[in-house]
Amino acid sequence: MEPKVPRTRSFVLGNIVSEITYLQILTKEELLEETQGLTQLTAKELDMSESLAKLLLNLYKSDEKTLTDEFKAAADKGAFFEGKKSPLRRQRRRRRMTSA
Repeated sequence: MEPKVPRTRSFVLGNIVSEITYLQILTKEELLEETQGLTQLTAKELDMSESLAKLLLNLYKSDEKTLTDEFKAAADKGAFFEGKKSPLRRQRRRRRMTSA
């Protein structure tokens, strides 16, 4: 069993920023290829992704206390991946391994 990863605000935001940064450097074809994998997500993963997207939208609108409360509420609902990488990142790794 994997150890629990602390769900601090900086940890979560760091993962989100790294994912966004990665997607920004992709070419149009690579971006289409990455987003096609999103259709293979399970309903639970889609729900978690939606929760994280809502948190991102509120990131720029909220003060720190409100944002912290939102993260805690989302974590209580299980909106964060339990110490795992995002499905998109997992899929990229699989694709790299099979193409090598």
